[in-house]
Amino acid sequence: MPPLFMKLCITHPGGTEVNEPIKTLSLIEITELKKKSETVEGLLNAVQSNQGMVPNLIKAMVTSPSVLKAHLRFSEALSEGVLDVKLREKIALVVAAFNKNQYCLSMHTALGKSVGLSEDDVADSRHGEAPDGRTNAVLHFARSLMEGSGCAPNDQLNRLRKAGFNGAEISEIIAHISMNIFTNYFSQIMNTPLDFPKVDPG
Repeated sequence: MPPLFMKLCITHPGGTEVNEPIKTLSLIEITELKKKSETVEGLLNAVQSNQGMVPNLIKAMVTSPSVLKAHLRFSEALSEGVLDVKLREKIALVVAAFNKNQYCLSMHTALGKSVGLSEDDVADSRHGEAPDGRTNAVLHFARSLMEGSGCAPNDQLNRLRKAGFNGAEISEIIAHISMNIFTNYFSQIMNTPLDFPKVDPG
């Protein structure tokens, strides 16, 4: 199985920045680590049971069982929240498209379609648009939050409230944006191999 790599941005003499891959754990080494840790094995078995597979993104997190546990717990808690699964996948798509993250865009395109998103839904979400006002307000808020590096204009927040979102829903929207930013950054830096149908983020 192919190794996982972590790409670091290094500035060479003369000021040229390049991304140099630094080998981290191979998937074989991850398997060995999993065998040594009942906690990790239990977590991965739960993912396999729930999703029918263990995505490479999750396998890469085995390098730190604490990261793996934190991510899975955060994801599980949010899945029990008030936002429906289609909206959660649309948020994931707009975040991945904004960050031009191929792994997460490919993953959430597949997951989104598996929960009922159409091709148009996927394409619109990638562009931060939706035909219904409520979803459109969420996707615009997500884009504005990322464009502002965590600061969204007051009019975008007010738009969410006018669309009928309450405090709990807005809190979860922010949490989903944050969780997806994390998985985008993690998969990009770890250069996670694709295990979903490839989607071009361009």
